[in-house]
Order: sequence, then structure tokens, then C-alpha cells
Amino acid sequence: MSARLFFLVVSLAWTKATWAMDMDYNLTHSVSLGTNVHLKWGFDLHRENITFELTIGTTGWVSLGFSPHGGMDNADIVMGGLGSTGSYFTDRFSTGESMPTTDELQNYHLISMTEHNGETIMTFHRLVDTKDPKDYHITDQSVYLIYAYGDTDEMK
Repeated sequence: MSARLFFLVVSLAWTKATWAMDMDYNLTHSVSLGTNVHLKWGFDLHRENITFELTIGTTGWVSLGFSPHGGMDNADIVMGGLGSTGSYFTDRFSTGESMPTTDELQNYHLISMTEHNGETIMTFHRLVDTKDPKDYHITDQSVYLIYAYGDTDEMK
């Protein structure tokens, strides 16, 4: 199995006006993280959450993470995919360059997981501030995003 891991600094900044527009999970922000990796997101002021749609050109597992320094050390990661028995999805935490462990508090919530034309599309949301020490506190500052994916649904 091949896995790919990439890093990017992205500003997940928002304004009150942006929050007001995104009450129905309108994904008003987007970035291409690679040739086959695309991320959309939007904020909801009333629910104090952020919704993400991650699209990656694979039918294997996919993941997105928030990192304090751009690596896997202390990264807040969500992983999922669509296997033969349905979708799988977990909130995880990484302490280094190895398989992230499952976070005791599952603060990410799956909205949908689909595969279409060789792509996996994972849509999920979480609170901006989950109060979980293993979750990244999203602010209006730039953040390092990391992502990885595999060719199969076997996560290693």
C-alpha cells in the first residue's frame, strides 16, 4: 500500500459576514492542496462549527489533519473512507510519524462519505473549539494542514 503525506499552510480565517452566509453549511472557502486533493470549508456562527469537504483522487482511505508545526507530531487528524461494509470515520491524534491513535473524544462528525469517478469525498463538521486538548483549536490564524491517503481501504 502506498500512502502519501503532504503539508500546507492555509489560513482558515473568517469574518462575521462570512459566518452569517454559511448557516446552511455553505462551503464558501476552498483550496487545492495538490493535483488531486481539494478542500472546501465553511463556518456556521450559530452552531459555532466548521464544515469541511475533502475530495481526494483515490477510492482508498483519506485523511486531513491540523498540525501546530507542519508535521505529524501533535497533529489533530480525521481519517475515513468507504469500504465494502460501508463508511468508516474516526477522530485521531498523532504523536509522530506513525499511525495516529484514536482520540478518546470523537469530536468530528461525518456528514457524508461518497466515492465518484475515482474520488473519495468526505464531508464532516466539528466545533471550532472542541475544548479537547487533542483537537486543534481553529482560530483566524494560519494553520498547517496535512493530508494523507491510500490506494486501498486498509489503513496502516
